[in-house]
Amino acid sequence: MAPLTPRLVVPIDVKKKPWEQEVHLHNRWHPDIPPVADVTEGELFRVEMVNWTRGQVRDDDSADDIKSLDLTTPHYLSGPPRVVDAEGVPASPGDLLAVENCNLGPLPGDEWGYTGISERENGGGFLTDHFPGARKAIWYFEGIYAHSPQIPGVRFPGLTHPGIVGTAPSAELLSIWNPRERELVDTGHESLKLCEIIRGGMKEYLTPVGPASLHVNPIFEIGPVEPRFSEWLVFEGISVDESGKQHFLDASVAYKRAVLNAIEYLSKFGYSKEQVYLLLSCCPCEGRISGIVDAPNAVATLAIPTAIFDQWSTRPKRYKDTMASIKRLKIRPDHVYTISYNKSE
Repeated sequence: MAPLTPRLVVPIDVKKKPWEQEVHLHNRWHPDIPPVADVTEGELFRVEMVNWTRGQVRDDDSADDIKSLDLTTPHYLSGPPRVVDAEGVPASPGDLLAVENCNLGPLPGDEWGYTGISERENGGGFLTDHFPGARKAIWYFEGIYAHSPQIPGVRFPGLTHPGIVGTAPSAELLSIWNPRERELVDTGHESLKLCEIIRGGMKEYLTPVGPASLHVNPIFEIGPVEPRFSEWLVFEGISVDESGKQHFLDASVAYKRAVLNAIEYLSKFGYSKEQVYLLLSCCPCEGRISGIVDAPNAVATLAIPTAIFDQWSTRPKRYKDTMASIKRLKIRPDHVYTISYNKSE
């Protein structure tokens, strides 16, 4: 018997804006958004999606688009589909949905991606104090492999990021979310899916983490396909910031230090620090909280597979050997491979 062909539920034309699509998209988590289609429990179906910037980032050698991103209406979402059982009864609040992502990948004619560093004055990012200017690297896909002309000497297999996936909240949950998140703001501070409805499954399997019984966190199962690496360079950070100030069990500070340590180290091999930062945004590295029991320090680690560097070893070596490798590959330590919106750089 021939394999099932997934039913296309949400088609996307990559040449059109989100509001020009055949099936309307949205960018809100709200119970009043109507479903765009019904999908039956156990059905194989296909949902196509737009880029989170709604196509603002271009495949070119300028970071002007990153610098001036319009962030007022990002993250357009496809759907929502309504999941029904074989009798046509839809899933309801309190039911548990088991969803399998069977395949993820770019749409035909759109086989590229990017990593970017946001402009400080336009939102910034995790390391904006160290990298305040907009930068961009384009990545081209060859099957499961990715490479970038802006970061030579790197090629790795990867998995497509699934983006944002979720269920529409009930009115009760929305009434909890909005005040909770508003308080923080006020104080400054493609895919194929198989669905199963487990009636009452939330109460049976998930523990509430808030004031309502539906206030739960989902459970994820890792799929059978993933890159395999056996050798890693692991960088450590503790909760002491760049000024030397000690923070009490602050995992965010510790992870920031681990990332900065990795950037500093890999920049010894001819890359600019911006190039390394862009690389770490998409390569199959693993960040972990490695220790929170030795007060006052939290410990975080960042592991980078050595095999992604396909031209030379990034293990410590004599300086002249490192520079010889850089010269052979024609990596320029003066950062000319870093894309910048400032053409004078």
